[in-house]
Amino acid sequence: MSKQHLASTDQAIVAQVRGGDSAAYAQLMQRYEHKLMRYVMYQVKDAALAADIVQETFIKAYENLWSYKPAYAFSTWLYRIAHNQMVSALRKQHHVVPNSEAFLADLAYEPKIAEAIDQSFTKTNVQHCLHDLDQKYRDVLQLVYFEDMSYSQVADVLRVPAATVGVWVARGKSKLRAICERKGTHHA
Repeated sequence: MSKQHLASTDQAIVAQVRGGDSAAYAQLMQRYEHKLMRYVMYQVKDAALAADIVQETFIKAYENLWSYKPAYAFSTWLYRIAHNQMVSALRKQHHVVPNSEAFLADLAYEPKIAEAIDQSFTKTNVQHCLHDLDQKYRDVLQLVYFEDMSYSQVADVLRVPAATVGVWVARGKSKLRAICERKGTHHA
């Protein structure tokens, strides 16, 4: 496979698939599988359920690929599908998301959240406080800081105004600080 083929934009790959090259869809799956798994796993804390949700996300995305509008970021569209699949799966199972120490050990999240919220938080302590946040604040903090999405992209995924995302980020960071301080995990 050539480097030029690997460097194709999401929109170019979608155009290939729409043009009859269904095998090109594998590139999109490869590009987003780890990111979606990280996003979903962080929310559901169950590897098997997360894998099922990611698989269903790719199936739904493929089935609806012709409704995707290339003027918008493919990643945002895909995350919206993943978010909807996750919410649906959790509702079906009446699933309460438990705290998973094994998942909290995932080092991929640690540096960004610690830097973005407050340099003085330790990585582990921040992660132990995150599960105490309301779901909407966890969602926006995860998408902004862990998935590197802009406020407008997060707004598209969660279907709320971009201004609301900004408010939720500010409140989420403030609440996270308060939770960590209350738990005695804030280090000066």
